[in-house]
Amino acid sequence: MFNDDQYTGLLETGECIMAGETILVVDDEAVIRKVVQHHLMLEGYQVIAAEDGRNIFTLIRNHKPDLIILDILLPYIDGIDICREIRKNNDVPIIFLTSKGESSDIILGLGVGGDDYVTKFVPLTPRDKICGKGVDKRILLITEPLFSPT
Repeated sequence: MFNDDQYTGLLETGECIMAGETILVVDDEAVIRKVVQHHLMLEGYQVIAAEDGRNIFTLIRNHKPDLIILDILLPYIDGIDICREIRKNNDVPIIFLTSKGESSDIILGLGVGGDDYVTKFVPLTPRDKICGKGVDKRILLITEPLFSPT
């Protein structure tokens, strides 16, 4: 069904996302959006990017993405409401990529129809902040490709 050159990842649901397929990335943080877009394009994906939810339903209708990477904290309409609306008539895989990392946030995201939930940042502990001269630093967790063969 797939050769090694085509295979780029496997979602938990067992669906394969192959190079050349379209991924919609929705994040209001330009740096995150551009980093994710850049790495996906390097892997051969077609990427559509949006900074908020205002036009997301038009983008989905026009481009029919094979996967959506969706932030929760978006202006105009949040990612939870976007996911709820998408799930009314579309089963496209949705991965939440967000800074909201409480267990209640994860349960809500998966409960409204998200297929996976990835936290962007981990705040440093108070001890780490002291060692860092009191600067509130955050560490980007995306250190490996978003989709890697298992």
